[in-house]
Amino acid sequence: MKFSFTPIFFRQISKFATKPSVNLEQNVAKALENVEFKPRKHPGIVKVKTIKMPEFLEESIPKVIKDYPMASVCNDAEALDRYLWSRHPPPTLEEVKNKQEKFRAMLIEKHKYNFQEMSETERHRASNVLFQQVQTRLKKEVYSWKNVQYDEYRALQYLLGRSPGEYASMLRILTEIQERDPAFSPRSYFDFGSGVGSALWATINVWPKEKIFEYFMVDASSDMNDLSELILRRGNPDIEPMVRNYFYRQFLPATTTNTYDLVVCSNSLFELPSKDARLKTLKTLWSKCENYMVIVERGTKAGFNLITEARNFILKIDPENCHVHSPVS
Repeated sequence: MKFSFTPIFFRQISKFATKPSVNLEQNVAKALENVEFKPRKHPGIVKVKTIKMPEFLEESIPKVIKDYPMASVCNDAEALDRYLWSRHPPPTLEEVKNKQEKFRAMLIEKHKYNFQEMSETERHRASNVLFQQVQTRLKKEVYSWKNVQYDEYRALQYLLGRSPGEYASMLRILTEIQERDPAFSPRSYFDFGSGVGSALWATINVWPKEKIFEYFMVDASSDMNDLSELILRRGNPDIEPMVRNYFYRQFLPATTTNTYDLVVCSNSLFELPSKDARLKTLKTLWSKCENYMVIVERGTKAGFNLITEARNFILKIDPENCHVHSPVS
């Protein structure tokens, strides 16, 4: 079985009552002066042991894929991973309009269109030809965003193609939070775009699941939610799930009365249809965040841009209570 792993950029954002101050510990300062630290082994390094997929997942996968040929699912999973890796967010109307005007000017110059000297019939014909040329150019050079629909089979593809890398990156992020803030232990968990549950698996690996009293997962695909729940039951719908008090929803709750210690938005911003939708979603998620909010996207330029957009937006709407806990990695 072949899994695809991808680097991912992330932000961890935490609410604080006051702006934090940075002070170098005296023992660290002394060790630096005495050249006791090597660059690759300084105290700021966060090391994670070789990551293995959870045992319950190894038990669950054969059961949930039993109705499909494993080889076919693996091949299609790799194709899905390549497609998701190449994705871009939907272009804004302003971007499309600017491209349209640019292409129109270029084509007028190239074909020497002079509408003032044309008859009405010639002008009408030339305008139609120019319009078609501009539309053809737009289709080639402007990204055609489409929402990915996850049915039962595509959810299985995602499980094989994406969950190993997403689990590994989330485990590293949450391990870093635990090491930097050992007093933090979430009692509630909210996951937007929860998918097959890879972020949840990492969460219960880092903190005791018995101390988390609510798990709230949101994913637009009911098949994704069903698969995620089935994995929590180790592939058997008749046995008890591994966590208690969990809830699945297909839509983000509009109310902001309930807050959560840990809010996760992993590989979900690309799925939103516009910049306005992204910012509105981020604002809602931030209003639900009590302590840490983790945002993860793919390690591409497009993913980096979305992370930067999210960071700048949250810092703008709540500069007094927002602190960037970790830079892009």
